[in-house]
Amino acid sequence: MEVHHHPNVEKKSFKEYLLEGLMIFLAVTLGFIAESYHNHLDNNEIEKRNIESFIVNVQRDSANLFRDINRCQNKMNLIDSLISVPGKFTDTLFEKRFFTYLSKLLNYERFTPDESAFMQMQSSGTLRLIKKQNITDSILKYQATNLAIKRQQEIVNRYFNSATDNTIQITDLRQVPFKLNGNNQQIQNYINYKIAEGISSRFYLEHLKNQLRNATILIPF
Repeated sequence: MEVHHHPNVEKKSFKEYLLEGLMIFLAVTLGFIAESYHNHLDNNEIEKRNIESFIVNVQRDSANLFRDINRCQNKMNLIDSLISVPGKFTDTLFEKRFFTYLSKLLNYERFTPDESAFMQMQSSGTLRLIKKQNITDSILKYQATNLAIKRQQEIVNRYFNSATDNTIQITDLRQVPFKLNGNNQQIQNYINYKIAEGISSRFYLEHLKNQLRNATILIPF
């Protein structure tokens, strides 16, 4: 009958256990540091790309703001000319000049900001990666002004649509060139809508100018 001898297992000393534990601890710590550093580099790159994209949007907005400020000012001048046409509604000269300004006021241009970069930062949660609070505050201020512009646009658009809908009620389409149909109250209603549109456009214009100033400051900042 064979007798099996169990090999002697060499026991590790306390120092060896301590050294192994220390090595494991160092490996985990270095791995954590390396991962944190990698995340830091990734976040810096995301922050850089976000700000670069946002600046491209603001630069595009600046060109559109400059154009739309001029358009809005021209429209307000036309409205002022329309409501200043002298004479009675039945006068031939009044009718001719009235339709001249009416035809030029049939188009409505609105400023549409490029918000793609901001919306991407907001939806992905990467807006928080911008480390400088004053930059974040400036971006949020710019976006808040865009919202104010949109709200004022809705007011202007409401009066514009009311005046446009009223156009068919004051025009005799059987004749070319078109003639007023003699409905003095509807003609006055059209003029009143245009006056209201002009007043609301003044506030809209101030929002546009304010945003252009914001853009001019924000791009180099």
